[in-house]
Amino acid sequence: MSLIELPEYKLCVVCIYRSPDGQFDKFLDKLELVVQKLLMKDKILILCGDWNIDLLQEGSNQKDVTDLLLRYNLVNTVQSPTRITKSTSTLINVIITNKKYYMEPATVIELGVSDHQAQVLSVLHKTHTSVNRIVLKRHFGYDNIREFQYLLEKETWHEVLLETEVNAKFMVFMNSVLHFFDIAFPLEFRHRKKPLRNGWITQGIKMSSKKMRFLNVLKKQPDLTEDTKNYIAKYKIIYRRVIREAKRREND
Repeated sequence: MSLIELPEYKLCVVCIYRSPDGQFDKFLDKLELVVQKLLMKDKILILCGDWNIDLLQEGSNQKDVTDLLLRYNLVNTVQSPTRITKSTSTLINVIITNKKYYMEPATVIELGVSDHQAQVLSVLHKTHTSVNRIVLKRHFGYDNIREFQYLLEKETWHEVLLETEVNAKFMVFMNSVLHFFDIAFPLEFRHRKKPLRNGWITQGIKMSSKKMRFLNVLKKQPDLTEDTKNYIAKYKIIYRRVIREAKRREND
């Protein structure tokens, strides 16, 4: 479970993964505890992730999740299958939010990069202030990355090798990596940038645009397989659809 809070929008986004082999009762208890704590903060709550519970298939687990959502006036905005194989069609990925901020069902999109489809949701967020603020940020420049690589290369990992238990090894390893990370990418106070004029250009769209440029270069290669050509064509269609949808929402 991971949580991101956007104070200006009074929004909490919780991403949760539940293993298919996990104990469902424990999962449900912890989920309810998280919901209770966050709803007390009077914020927009979004719960998302792969829960490995098919909400299209009636059963005790599906009913327990549905009952929990009803108790706290929450709704799952995903209404169509999110994982489709040759033999199965299941809804195991969710985007759950407060009913009063729910506009329309989440859009399910096949991106062609996973056996799980992507989900996109628009919410009615609370108005945020436009006051200039100073925030803590890390700079991931070329020199910072080179310093991080240098620190990792110089590390002997002797303390990791001294540990005999796998979890202890992992903890020592992660502590070392995070220590070097803080050195190479220190937190610094920076002025928050003004919002872009084109508010529909999200970070996800920027990444998709970068990938589309790469694919446009790739498709000029003479020895591409048919599968690769089909993938590029399919990605281009999806990319254009996402752009149109983002612009439409910006103009609404």
